[in-house]
Amino acid sequence: MTAEAKIQIGRRLRRKREQAGYTREKLGELCSLSPRFIANIELGDSTFSLDSLMTVCHILSCSSDYLLFDKEEGETPLGRGL
Repeated sequence: MTAEAKIQIGRRLRRKREQAGYTREKLGELCSLSPRFIANIELGDSTFSLDSLMTVCHILSCSSDYLLFDKEEGETPLGRGL
């Protein structure tokens, strides 16, 4: 995964977290992750494990496609011009 991809994933995570009204501490508590780990993902310094990704998506009510690829549910690559 490229550094730019990690940064974009982190930005989308932060956007969803803030839209949900959660601090890093609260999201970490709900997902059994440390606030520092959440911060590292948001800054593009760390990546999710599959289990962590699934948990975060469940808590934030978003798809993994959104966090990883900036695709909303039901959107196909063809719809994005890929």
